[in-house]
Order: sequence, then C-alpha cells, then structure tokens
Amino acid sequence: MIRIVIADDQPLYRRGLEIAIGLEADLELAGEASTVSDLLRSAFDHRPHVLLTEVTLSGESTVKACAAAVEASPGTKLVRLTDSEDPEDLFEALRSGATGYLLKSMHIAEIIDAIRQVAGGAVVVPPPMSTWLVAEISRLGTSPEADLSAPWGLSRREMEVLRKVARGSSNAVIAAEMFLSVNTVKNHVRSAAHKLGTTSRTEAALKAVKEGLIDLHDVDL
Repeated sequence: MIRIVIADDQPLYRRGLEIAIGLEADLELAGEASTVSDLLRSAFDHRPHVLLTEVTLSGESTVKACAAAVEASPGTKLVRLTDSEDPEDLFEALRSGATGYLLKSMHIAEIIDAIRQVAGGAVVVPPPMSTWLVAEISRLGTSPEADLSAPWGLSRREMEVLRKVARGSSNAVIAAEMFLSVNTVKNHVRSAAHKLGTTSRTEAALKAVKEGLIDLHDVDL
C-alpha cells in the first residue's frame, strides 16, 4: 500500500485527489495539509511514501518544510504539484530533492499513475517539459571534449539514441531518423537506462547530461 500525504491550500482540488486516491486499491491517503505547519505534522506523523505538495501553502514556501520531512523520513518521495510550466521552477524543484513535478492541469489519472511511478523509484516530469529541463541543465556546464561514455559501457548507437531523447524526440521520430524499428529504439533506450542506473528514458537522458556524456552544443533543441 502506497501511503500519500497531500499538501494543497485549495480544498476542492484536495478533495478531488482524495476521491481519486480512495478509488485505488494500492493507494492510501494518510494525511492532508493546507498550511506548512500542517504539512510538517502530517509528514512526521504518517511517514508517507509520497509527499504531494504545492510549492507554497497560504503564501508560505514549503521548501524548508519538505526538506525537513524528507530528512526525517528518507523513504519519503517528494512530488511537486503546481500550475507553473516555467522550466526554471521545474529545475529548482528537482534540485531541491523532488523526484516528481506534476502540473495541476494534468488529468487525474496521469497524476495517480505518476504517484505510483515515483513510489517505485522513478523520476516523473511532464513530457513537454523534458526538453526545457535539458536546456536548463546545460547552464551547469558540460565538457564538450570529454568522452566519458566508456565507463558506463554505452554503445555508439545507445549514445546516439540518448542524444535524440535529450532533444525531446519520441521513439517513433528517432526510429524514422535512424532507419530503425520502434522496438529496436525502445531496446536501445532500455539498455542505456539500465547501464546508467535509471528507470525511464527521461531519467537516462538527464543522467547522461549530468555526467557529461552528452554535449548539449550538439543537441538541436
């Protein structure tokens, strides 16, 4: 059973999530919060698997409270729930420890699915924002000259596929560009993700960027 704490200052939205979670046999709403103090109390009392929270509650930032909650319960995964599609907000959320970034405009079924993915160890980012995230990561700087793929055991073809994933291309588009079948592309993505210790195509691309495996100067965003 996946225990969830929801922290949001909009009662109707919270109620909608509560109803949706209640319909799922493997999910349990352990607690709710509308203020930062309530968030801390609920997180400490219930030690949820997933803490689903807005960036601000009643005008007060939740960043420090969430950090304290996760420190007290290392098994808790932090998911940011927000209206913001600003890539800088996404980047900051991930830097502050979030492993999920969900838009309130997402269908409730997508949010429920994302909760399960995060609880299982995945990093979840809305697909349209993945390319933006790669662009933000480029500000950290990478070493264009370095070829660091060898220690990870990535093949030339896997690296090529990862570059296209970082660009934001779908498997179908990558297959057409590389004259491969979609299943072959999926196999390359799966293999690369496994070698990098990640669980999704987005995570694999981000890991490749962070490790300097992908030269963002060569990625046509």
